[in-house]
Amino acid sequence: MAHPRLQRRKAGWFARIAVPLALRPTIGKIEIVRSLRTANHKEAVARLHVVSVEVDQMFREAAKKAARPMPPASPRIATEEQVVALIGQWFWTRQREAIARERACPSDDPALDLHYTEIELATMQDPEDPNPAAAAWSIVNEVTRQAGLAIPERGPLWRLAEQLARRAVIEELRQHRARLEGDHRGIVADPLFAGFDPMKPPPKTPPLLSEVMSDF
Repeated sequence: MAHPRLQRRKAGWFARIAVPLALRPTIGKIEIVRSLRTANHKEAVARLHVVSVEVDQMFREAAKKAARPMPPASPRIATEEQVVALIGQWFWTRQREAIARERACPSDDPALDLHYTEIELATMQDPEDPNPAAAAWSIVNEVTRQAGLAIPERGPLWRLAEQLARRAVIEELRQHRARLEGDHRGIVADPLFAGFDPMKPPPKTPPLLSEVMSDF
């Protein structure tokens, strides 16, 4: 039996789930693509069920948010400093959550997880792949909306924020890869996130985005 949400790629099986048109502005994506981390079709079908439940729940929550009345006041336009701080906070929070999750539920197959992490990292670093831009766009929308801020789409700050969000995901994957390889020192490769120790409060004054773009 064919599964419309199941897709075969060279790297293995993936869940590919279209986002309903009405929810795309809220979720910030056209589709949800997740690696099922297996090349076995039977295992992929079983894992697809779990992913589908999670994604459908996300759709329900997004529908509730979309149905809420919009606040009367328009959101404030974000500054560069605010965008850098918000993405830095996102990165710091994701790191804390990932470390807690890995400690509570260690990987059953670190080698396999490492393999798929390398694939995800290569995808995020591929300038021709549209998915990294969509992922970055989703992060920027998420953090600015939660802060009650807005960034004019397709403007200079939007493009810088998109690059920053992509860098955050890339560094997150690098950190995950390092932990899978047994390195828990938390040494970051991207200078933008230097000092964001997940075991400590995040820095209060991150560098300006324009100051670190040339270092990437």
